[in-house]
Amino acid sequence: MKLSACSRFSLAPLAITMALTCSCWSGFAQGSEARTSESGKSGKSVKTFKAVEHTQEDIEGKLKAARLAEIDKKYQAALDDYLWVFEHSRHVDKWKGVRNAMVSQELVKLAGEFEPAKAEVLKLRDDREKLMMDEKATEPDVQDWAILNHNLHDDRRSISVYKQLNSKGPGYAQICDWIEECIPVTLVRGRQYQDLLPWAERASAAQIASVQESESKGFSGRLALPLVMEDVYACYEVLLADGKVAEAAKLSETILRPWSSHDMFSAFVRAARRTNHQAVADDLLAQAKKKVSATDYELILGEIKPEGRTEK
Repeated sequence: MKLSACSRFSLAPLAITMALTCSCWSGFAQGSEARTSESGKSGKSVKTFKAVEHTQEDIEGKLKAARLAEIDKKYQAALDDYLWVFEHSRHVDKWKGVRNAMVSQELVKLAGEFEPAKAEVLKLRDDREKLMMDEKATEPDVQDWAILNHNLHDDRRSISVYKQLNSKGPGYAQICDWIEECIPVTLVRGRQYQDLLPWAERASAAQIASVQESESKGFSGRLALPLVMEDVYACYEVLLADGKVAEAAKLSETILRPWSSHDMFSAFVRAARRTNHQAVADDLLAQAKKKVSATDYELILGEIKPEGRTEK
């Protein structure tokens, strides 16, 4: 499926190590206080919220309480506290990355131990998806939805919904843009390269420019490298998959110039092999042999062995 003219791919560094954490949050230290009421015949707790301010310390304390409750197998208390943290920390700027990388993951983990938690997690996801379908979602809503899908091992849902919304026309362009920031690495892992070239070209140009700007100011280009490199390797792999060998080479050369570690060489080699560019992989290995220590070169050979033959 081709992207609409209004679509763009501009991946923010995926801060979850984890290739999919969307961490571009905005907001201020504001939250909500939960109150519980009983709902008629069902007897289930229904949570509503009123706006109050919460500090980073409030959130850290509640997260600690959730973890302790889970350890003590007090699963309902743990669930209530995790949900509180998930909903309130979205407004605290310092927690925007931690919230996605950690809290959503811990919620899904609890869902594997406590059945009511699974229903709550799915509701969090489905409520945000409905907002997206109704063109009422904010960027944090879309990010919540994508990371919950990822932690539920349901990235295919993100791709399916993206394609559905992308086909609806320009009214969904902004929501599609936000989704695009969350899913490229997922697609690359599954070798689903179709439609990713626009993102890869933009991301590659941005990363190269960032390193070059740092170097032009007299700083090491290493300072411009993202903390999580997985999106860079994914971009490189897409370029190779689309036959953009020269562009891919420029990206790898720029990234490896300020910092040539064995794990970086290994990742580029694996990407070249996954896209059937053995000559590119061989050239990278030749570069590595000159740039890294003999010990690190042996590490590279060990790390790439599952992907193909062992070089000597």
